[in-house]
Amino acid sequence: MYSEMRHISSDLLDIAGIAGPPVDAFRVAAALDYEVRWDGGVETGMADAQRGIIFLNPAERPERQHFTLAHEVCELCLAECFPAEPVQERHRAAMFGASELLMPRRWFEPLLRACAANLRDLKASFTNVSHEALAYRLLRACPAVVSIFDHGLLRRRVGSRGLAYPRRHLLPAEQRLLDLVVETRADAHRQEAEIALSGYWICEPGWPRVVLITRGEGE
Repeated sequence: MYSEMRHISSDLLDIAGIAGPPVDAFRVAAALDYEVRWDGGVETGMADAQRGIIFLNPAERPERQHFTLAHEVCELCLAECFPAEPVQERHRAAMFGASELLMPRRWFEPLLRACAANLRDLKASFTNVSHEALAYRLLRACPAVVSIFDHGLLRRRVGSRGLAYPRRHLLPAEQRLLDLVVETRADAHRQEAEIALSGYWICEPGWPRVVLITRGEGE
């Protein structure tokens, strides 16, 4: 279903007439004649396939709204194309589809190479996507490890498929860069031995976050 989801996402962009980033998920939904309604009672998003309505929580951040809407659109498409597949499997495939829809390979990977995987530069093009989602998308494009810190605590650490790395702790070079980013409250980049390190200070009101990206030399 995942390879089909990539093709479906590409078709959705063509249907919506979107020729480059940023991708507006609301424009995609409108092109498919889905109605978007705001409802503070839903946790993130919910779809009514029978009536063609997608409900979103207006309190969510704009990037989260775009990703949730993209996910619901993809899930509705999968339900139509693969009605016999388990709901949970369609849900997982739709998460992949939302990423492909908002950050399609045909635009994401050339920009990734052009900016040397700089998260700020990627965000400048894919404005409707969060820094975190961009970092996770990067993992499918080049070998890397992404570590997310919220309020100084490691919340998630994930690497590209097949990549060997410590899952529960940082490398010494990563720890040094993290300390620098937290101390200066500013982005920092460093090359140590055979790894390239980038740390991004993503501080929103009341929510200090650091995104740490570790890549092998030449990646």
